[in-house]
Amino acid sequence: MEVTACTTSETESPPEKAETVQTEQQEDPGQPDQEAPAPEQEKAEQQNSDKEAAEDPEAEKPAQDEAVPDEPEQQEADQDGDVSDGDVQDGESAEEADAAQISEYRYEDGQIKVTAVCSDPSIMPDDAKLTVTPVTENTKGYSYTAYMDALNAKAAEGEVYTEANTLLYDIAFMDAAGKEELQPADGTVKVNVEFKKDQLSKNLGASSEEDVRILHMPIADDAAKGASTTKAATKLDAEDILVEDVKADVAVGKTEETAFETETLSVWAFTGNSEGIVITE
Repeated sequence: MEVTACTTSETESPPEKAETVQTEQQEDPGQPDQEAPAPEQEKAEQQNSDKEAAEDPEAEKPAQDEAVPDEPEQQEADQDGDVSDGDVQDGESAEEADAAQISEYRYEDGQIKVTAVCSDPSIMPDDAKLTVTPVTENTKGYSYTAYMDALNAKAAEGEVYTEANTLLYDIAFMDAAGKEELQPADGTVKVNVEFKKDQLSKNLGASSEEDVRILHMPIADDAAKGASTTKAATKLDAEDILVEDVKADVAVGKTEETAFETETLSVWAFTGNSEGIVITE
Protein backbone atom coordinates (compact mmCIF):
# COMPACT_ATOMS: atom_id res chain seq x y z
CA MET A 1 0.00 0.00 0.00
CA GLU A 2 2.78 2.56 0.73
CA VAL A 3 4.51 1.78 -2.53
CA THR A 4 1.38 2.57 -4.45
CA ALA A 5 0.92 5.94 -2.75
CA CYS A 6 4.52 6.99 -3.49
CA THR A 7 4.18 6.25 -7.17
CA THR A 8 1.06 8.38 -7.44
CA SER A 9 2.75 11.40 -5.80
CA GLU A 10 5.72 11.40 -8.21
CA THR A 11 3.45 11.12 -11.23
CA GLU A 12 1.45 14.35 -10.44
CA SER A 13 4.46 16.49 -9.54
CA PRO A 14 5.97 17.22 -13.04
CA PRO A 15 2.95 19.17 -14.41
CA GLU A 16 3.18 21.66 -11.54
CA LYS A 17 6.83 22.32 -12.36
CA ALA A 18 6.12 22.77 -16.04
CA GLU A 19 3.39 25.31 -15.25
CA THR A 20 5.76 27.19 -13.02
CA VAL A 21 8.37 27.46 -15.76
CA GLN A 22 5.82 28.69 -18.25
CA THR A 23 4.63 31.39 -15.84
CA GLU A 24 8.16 32.57 -15.23
CA GLN A 25 8.78 32.94 -18.97
CA GLN A 26 5.73 35.17 -19.46
CA GLU A 27 6.50 37.42 -16.48
CA ASP A 28 10.24 37.75 -17.09
CA PRO A 29 10.89 41.25 -18.51
CA GLY A 30 14.40 40.33 -19.48
CA GLN A 31 13.24 37.97 -22.20
CA PRO A 32 13.83 39.61 -25.65
CA ASP A 33 10.70 40.63 -27.74
CA GLN A 34 11.09 40.04 -31.50
CA GLU A 35 8.22 42.46 -32.56
CA ALA A 36 9.32 45.51 -30.53
CA PRO A 37 11.87 46.90 -33.02
CA ALA A 38 9.26 47.15 -35.82
CA PRO A 39 7.76 50.59 -34.84
CA GLU A 40 11.22 52.11 -34.36
CA GLN A 41 12.37 50.83 -37.74
CA GLU A 42 9.24 52.17 -39.46
CA LYS A 43 9.74 55.59 -37.84
CA ALA A 44 13.35 55.68 -38.98
CA GLU A 45 12.39 54.78 -42.54
CA GLN A 46 9.74 57.57 -42.58
CA GLN A 47 12.31 60.12 -41.35
CA ASN A 48 14.74 59.06 -44.08
CA SER A 49 11.96 59.36 -46.69
CA ASP A 50 11.05 62.91 -45.51
CA LYS A 51 14.71 63.91 -45.59
CA GLU A 52 15.14 62.67 -49.17
CA ALA A 53 12.00 64.54 -50.28
CA ALA A 54 13.28 67.80 -48.78
CA GLU A 55 16.67 67.43 -50.45
CA ASP A 56 15.18 66.51 -53.89
CA PRO A 57 12.70 69.22 -55.22
CA GLU A 58 12.03 67.08 -58.26
CA ALA A 59 10.04 64.73 -56.07
CA GLU A 60 7.22 67.35 -55.85
CA LYS A 61 6.87 67.85 -59.62
CA PRO A 62 4.22 65.19 -60.25
CA ALA A 63 1.83 67.02 -57.90
CA GLN A 64 2.43 70.30 -59.76
CA ASP A 65 1.98 68.71 -63.15
CA GLU A 66 -1.41 67.39 -62.13
CA ALA A 67 -2.71 70.98 -61.71
CA VAL A 68 -1.57 72.16 -65.17
CA PRO A 69 -4.61 70.87 -67.15
CA ASP A 70 -6.85 73.28 -65.17
CA GLU A 71 -5.21 76.37 -66.81
CA PRO A 72 -6.65 75.97 -70.35
CA GLU A 73 -10.12 75.63 -68.85
CA GLN A 74 -9.67 78.95 -67.03
CA GLN A 75 -8.44 80.64 -70.22
CA GLU A 76 -11.41 79.33 -72.13
CA ALA A 77 -13.77 80.70 -69.49
CA ASP A 78 -12.10 84.12 -69.69
CA GLN A 79 -12.51 84.24 -73.48
CA ASP A 80 -16.23 83.53 -73.22
CA GLY A 81 -16.76 86.59 -71.01
CA ASP A 82 -16.29 90.29 -71.65
CA VAL A 83 -12.82 91.50 -72.52
CA SER A 84 -11.58 93.64 -69.65
CA ASP A 85 -9.88 97.02 -70.05
CA GLY A 86 -6.35 96.66 -71.32
CA ASP A 87 -6.95 93.30 -73.02
CA VAL A 88 -5.64 93.26 -76.59
CA GLN A 89 -6.92 90.84 -79.22
CA ASP A 90 -4.58 89.01 -81.60
CA GLY A 91 -3.22 91.31 -84.30
CA GLU A 92 -4.48 94.44 -82.52
CA SER A 93 -2.31 97.07 -80.86
CA ALA A 94 -3.16 98.61 -77.50
CA GLU A 95 -3.89 101.94 -79.22
CA GLU A 96 -6.31 100.32 -81.67
CA ALA A 97 -8.06 98.46 -78.88
CA ASP A 98 -8.67 101.69 -76.93
CA ALA A 99 -9.47 103.98 -79.88
CA ALA A 100 -13.14 104.81 -80.55
CA GLN A 101 -13.48 105.60 -84.26
CA ILE A 102 -15.88 108.43 -85.10
CA SER A 103 -18.14 108.54 -88.16
CA GLU A 104 -20.36 111.54 -87.35
CA TYR A 105 -19.19 115.16 -87.04
CA ARG A 106 -21.24 118.24 -86.16
CA TYR A 107 -21.02 121.99 -86.38
CA GLU A 108 -23.55 124.49 -85.07
CA ASP A 109 -23.83 128.23 -84.52
CA GLY A 110 -26.70 130.72 -84.32
CA GLN A 111 -27.36 130.60 -88.08
CA ILE A 112 -26.71 127.07 -89.26
CA LYS A 113 -26.33 123.45 -88.09
CA VAL A 114 -24.35 120.97 -90.17
CA THR A 115 -23.95 117.23 -89.65
CA ALA A 116 -21.48 115.17 -91.68
CA VAL A 117 -21.63 111.36 -91.56
CA CYS A 118 -18.77 109.38 -93.10
CA SER A 119 -19.54 106.17 -94.99
CA ASP A 120 -16.80 104.51 -92.92
CA PRO A 121 -15.01 105.81 -89.80
CA SER A 122 -11.62 105.03 -91.32
CA ILE A 123 -11.92 107.67 -94.05
CA MET A 124 -11.40 110.52 -91.58
CA PRO A 125 -9.13 110.80 -88.50
CA ASP A 126 -10.94 110.74 -85.16
CA ASP A 127 -9.48 114.10 -84.15
CA ALA A 128 -10.72 115.88 -87.30
CA LYS A 129 -12.98 118.91 -86.83
CA LEU A 130 -15.92 119.95 -88.99
CA THR A 131 -15.91 123.67 -89.76
CA VAL A 132 -18.44 125.87 -91.57
CA THR A 133 -17.64 129.38 -92.81
CA PRO A 134 -20.09 131.70 -94.59
CA VAL A 135 -18.36 133.23 -97.61
CA THR A 136 -19.38 136.80 -98.44
CA GLU A 137 -17.68 139.82 -99.97
CA ASN A 138 -16.61 140.79 -96.43
CA THR A 139 -15.12 137.41 -95.47
CA LYS A 140 -11.34 137.57 -95.19
CA GLY A 141 -9.19 135.03 -97.01
CA TYR A 142 -11.62 134.00 -99.76
CA SER A 143 -11.85 135.06 -103.40
CA TYR A 144 -15.57 135.83 -103.16
CA THR A 145 -15.64 137.60 -106.50
CA ALA A 146 -14.06 134.58 -108.26
CA TYR A 147 -16.78 132.28 -106.87
CA MET A 148 -19.61 134.53 -108.00
CA ASP A 149 -17.99 134.99 -111.43
CA ALA A 150 -17.69 131.19 -111.79
CA LEU A 151 -21.42 130.85 -111.07
CA ASN A 152 -22.39 133.56 -113.54
CA ALA A 153 -20.20 132.00 -116.20
CA LYS A 154 -22.61 129.03 -116.06
CA ALA A 155 -25.78 131.11 -115.99
CA ALA A 156 -28.14 131.45 -118.92
CA GLU A 157 -28.24 134.69 -120.84
CA GLY A 158 -29.85 137.47 -118.85
CA GLU A 159 -29.70 135.60 -115.54
CA VAL A 160 -27.40 136.63 -112.76
CA TYR A 161 -26.22 135.18 -109.45
CA THR A 162 -26.09 137.82 -106.75
CA GLU A 163 -25.76 138.09 -103.00
CA ALA A 164 -29.55 138.40 -102.91
CA ASN A 165 -30.19 134.94 -104.35
CA THR A 166 -27.05 133.01 -103.37
CA LEU A 167 -25.59 131.76 -100.11
CA LEU A 168 -22.00 130.46 -100.07
CA TYR A 169 -20.63 128.22 -97.32
CA ASP A 170 -17.21 126.62 -97.00
CA ILE A 171 -17.86 123.24 -95.35
CA ALA A 172 -14.61 121.47 -94.52
CA PHE A 173 -12.81 118.95 -92.33
CA MET A 174 -9.75 120.35 -90.55
CA ASP A 175 -6.96 118.59 -88.71
CA ALA A 176 -6.69 118.77 -84.90
CA ALA A 177 -4.43 121.82 -85.12
CA GLY A 178 -6.88 123.62 -87.44
CA LYS A 179 -4.16 124.35 -89.97
CA GLU A 180 -4.71 121.85 -92.77
CA GLU A 181 -7.85 120.85 -94.64
CA LEU A 182 -8.64 117.14 -94.90
CA GLN A 183 -10.56 115.22 -97.54
CA PRO A 184 -12.30 111.83 -97.13
CA ALA A 185 -10.13 108.88 -98.12
CA ASP A 186 -11.86 106.27 -100.31
CA GLY A 187 -15.39 107.01 -99.17
CA THR A 188 -18.28 109.44 -99.15
CA VAL A 189 -19.82 111.86 -96.68
CA LYS A 190 -23.54 112.54 -96.19
CA VAL A 191 -24.03 116.20 -95.36
CA ASN A 192 -27.15 117.63 -93.74
CA VAL A 193 -27.50 121.43 -93.53
CA GLU A 194 -30.21 122.97 -91.35
CA PHE A 195 -30.90 126.70 -91.76
CA LYS A 196 -31.92 127.90 -88.32
CA LYS A 197 -33.09 131.39 -89.44
CA ASP A 198 -35.21 130.25 -92.40
CA GLN A 199 -32.62 131.52 -94.85
CA LEU A 200 -33.98 129.45 -97.77
CA SER A 201 -37.32 131.23 -97.70
CA LYS A 202 -36.28 134.61 -96.29
CA ASN A 203 -32.96 135.11 -98.14
CA LEU A 204 -33.51 133.10 -101.31
CA GLY A 205 -37.26 133.57 -101.65
CA ALA A 206 -37.92 129.82 -101.88
CA SER A 207 -41.44 128.63 -101.19
CA SER A 208 -40.87 124.94 -102.02
CA GLU A 209 -38.05 122.48 -102.54
CA GLU A 210 -38.17 123.06 -106.30
CA ASP A 211 -37.05 126.65 -105.69
CA VAL A 212 -33.71 125.62 -104.16
CA ARG A 213 -30.63 124.48 -106.02
CA ILE A 214 -27.30 123.35 -104.58
CA LEU A 215 -23.96 123.63 -106.38
CA HIS A 216 -20.56 122.22 -105.41
CA MET A 217 -17.64 124.57 -106.14
CA PRO A 218 -14.25 122.84 -105.61
CA ILE A 219 -11.02 124.51 -106.66
CA ALA A 220 -9.21 122.95 -109.63
CA ASP A 221 -6.17 120.89 -108.64
CA ASP A 222 -3.66 123.16 -110.39
CA ALA A 223 -5.04 126.25 -108.68
CA ALA A 224 -5.16 124.57 -105.27
CA LYS A 225 -1.47 123.62 -105.25
CA GLY A 226 0.40 125.11 -102.33
CA ALA A 227 -2.77 126.01 -100.40
CA SER A 228 -3.38 124.07 -97.20
CA THR A 229 -7.05 125.17 -97.07
CA THR A 230 -9.74 126.54 -99.38
CA LYS A 231 -9.52 129.82 -97.49
CA ALA A 232 -5.79 130.07 -98.22
CA ALA A 233 -6.36 129.89 -102.00
CA THR A 234 -6.93 133.61 -102.49
CA LYS A 235 -5.49 134.26 -105.95
CA LEU A 236 -8.26 132.64 -107.94
CA ASP A 237 -10.06 133.41 -111.17
CA ALA A 238 -13.44 132.10 -112.30
CA GLU A 239 -11.64 129.49 -114.44
CA ASP A 240 -9.98 128.05 -111.33
CA ILE A 241 -13.31 127.08 -109.76
CA LEU A 242 -15.46 124.16 -110.89
CA VAL A 243 -19.27 124.33 -110.74
CA GLU A 244 -21.02 120.99 -110.15
CA ASP A 245 -24.76 120.48 -109.87
CA VAL A 246 -25.72 118.46 -106.80
CA LYS A 247 -28.64 116.09 -106.33
CA ALA A 248 -30.10 116.91 -102.94
CA ASP A 249 -33.13 116.51 -100.72
CA VAL A 250 -34.63 119.86 -99.71
CA ALA A 251 -37.23 120.82 -97.10
CA VAL A 252 -38.78 124.28 -96.96
CA GLY A 253 -41.37 125.18 -94.35
CA LYS A 254 -41.39 124.64 -90.62
CA THR A 255 -37.88 123.17 -90.87
CA GLU A 256 -35.56 124.32 -93.62
CA GLU A 257 -32.77 121.93 -94.49
CA THR A 258 -30.93 120.19 -97.29
CA ALA A 259 -29.15 116.82 -97.50
CA PHE A 260 -26.67 115.52 -100.06
CA GLU A 261 -23.75 113.10 -100.49
CA THR A 262 -20.26 113.99 -101.65
CA GLU A 263 -16.74 112.60 -102.06
CA THR A 264 -14.99 115.92 -101.33
CA LEU A 265 -15.79 119.01 -99.31
CA SER A 266 -15.26 122.66 -100.28
CA VAL A 267 -17.46 125.70 -100.97
CA TRP A 268 -21.16 125.08 -101.59
CA ALA A 269 -23.63 127.48 -103.20
CA PHE A 270 -27.32 127.46 -102.17
CA THR A 271 -29.32 129.35 -104.75
CA GLY A 272 -32.97 130.27 -105.33
CA ASN A 273 -34.55 129.25 -108.62
CA SER A 274 -37.08 132.02 -108.16
CA GLU A 275 -34.59 134.26 -109.94
CA GLY A 276 -34.60 131.96 -112.95
CA ILE A 277 -30.99 130.83 -112.61
CA VAL A 278 -29.97 128.03 -114.99
CA ILE A 279 -26.76 126.00 -114.80
CA THR A 280 -25.40 124.90 -118.16
CA GLU A 281 -23.49 121.60 -118.26
